[in-house]
Amino acid sequence: MPVLHHDRDLERLTGAPGAVAELTFDEFSRLRLSQTVDADGHVARATDQQPPCALASCVDLLVGTKVHLFAEVKSVAVERFGVGETLDRVLPHLEPLGDQVTLIASREDLLAEARARRGLPIGWILPIWSDEVIDRLVQLAPDTAFVNVRKVPESVAVLPDFGGRWVVYVVDEPAMVAHWLARGAALVETDRIDVLLAEKNGR
Repeated sequence: MPVLHHDRDLERLTGAPGAVAELTFDEFSRLRLSQTVDADGHVARATDQQPPCALASCVDLLVGTKVHLFAEVKSVAVERFGVGETLDRVLPHLEPLGDQVTLIASREDLLAEARARRGLPIGWILPIWSDEVIDRLVQLAPDTAFVNVRKVPESVAVLPDFGGRWVVYVVDEPAMVAHWLARGAALVETDRIDVLLAEKNGR
């Protein structure tokens, strides 16, 4: 059962020991997600704990909306199940969204197979920044490329053209948004949406 969970283990988001892949879905669904970040950026346990979510439930919420889902397949799933079985389990749940979803991963083999099977939009998460990785990016030709801003050298004034769009992540300060849009990013990913929205709304 594909589920939504960022980390390989459970500790940071639930406070429970162990790994997601070690649990049945029933066991996983009894956990509560309780991490929050306060105004100073400190991680704490939230009082309004939320149940975890299956991928299918997330898709159900998005069907008929204008929200575009970037669905990341974590490498741990491929390590455990292999490329074929992982896609067998994930892709059927994404079908109701049509082109409203982009499948993203750090595994190039998984992305290439997903596109060959379904023609699904794909996004590659770059492991590092190097000439060799940019060559691989051009060869893979994903619809979207994701890169951690800390990995992009200052000498790269403009993100290179590979035929798709750039998404940069770890953009947690308002000034960084304009900076990275000017350098060629189409979208930014943040852990501090509260801070960015407060700046946008003049608060």
